Amino acid sequence: MDDARILELIHRELDADLSSAEQAELARRLLQDPEARQLRETLRQTDRRLKSVPQAEPPAGLRRAILSAVRLPGDGSRGQSGTVGGRPALRYAAIVAGAILIAGLGYQLLDSGRPQPGLEGSVAAPALAAAAIGKAEMAFDAGTVRARLLQTGDGARLEIDSDTTQDVTLVVRFDPSLMGYLDGAGTGGIAQDGRLTLTPGTGRQQQTIDFDGLGPIRLEVTSGGETVAEASLPDN
Repeated sequence: MDDARILELIHRELDADLSSAEQAELARRLLQDPEARQLRETLRQTDRRLKSVPQAEPPAGLRRAILSAVRLPGDGSRGQSGTVGGRPALRYAAIVAGAILIAGLGYQLLDSGRPQPGLEGSVAAPALAAAAIGKAEMAFDAGTVRARLLQTGDGARLEIDSDTTQDVTLVVRFDPSLMGYLDGAGTGGIAQDGRLTLTPGTGRQQQTIDFDGLGPIRLEVTSGGETVAEASLPDN
């Protein structure tokens, strides 16, 4: 996994500078790499907290001193093994983000009486447009079920398009530690312990399922108590 590329995509996401293709690329990388997801969350928290800090003028050279003391992966401090000082590069980057946050907050607390501009976090990204990160088509004797998974900011949306001649059941499996089913999505489904059960009905039906969080999804179509089709999203 290209750590430098992940860092670039996350930083550009915070600056609202990602194209639709890059949003989809970042989503795929996050789904495949738990450390990348942890780093992204750390950087997002750092960004939010820095933005919430009242403005204050740091001592001259504080920023330069911090940045010059830190050598991020890709600037010569990283070896061929992809580690920095024995730690994985992504974990090291998360530690750096925390250190910069602590330094900035610490100075602001010491100097809260001086409301001067200066200490600024990066601009938080606005809500991102939905970016498709996977799709699947499941064909079986009684019809077809198509699914598309999209990233919607911090969450995910699953779009289901079914066309069947008999009743089927669609089971959506997800990791509840990464994703939460949003009640009130209008699906009529029942969610429990990372399993959402839907009964779309016969004919052409369309449903949209929203989740809080992002993670891989497993789809299963059953008919008469037997699994007749299945797929995973994203599909790579």
